[in-house]
Amino acid sequence: MFVLQEGRRLGLAGTVQNKRDGSVHVVAHGSRRDLETLLAALWRGPVGARVERVSVEWGERAASGRPPARFEVIH
Repeated sequence: MFVLQEGRRLGLAGTVQNKRDGSVHVVAHGSRRDLETLLAALWRGPVGARVERVSVEWGERAASGRPPARFEVIH
């Protein structure tokens, strides 16, 4: 819920998915400033969490690919 709430608070579009290995996969679309704010939040994590690593890949969205209308959870 932490990433979902942060993404929505920032007005980003994208997805978040909890993986079986305990990692979290995030794809986010928005302004560079808002994405960097999300990234800082990912490094902090929610209260009680221990963040060991955050891997980042910056890229351009494909012309044909449309991001979700808002931030969503993938199950």
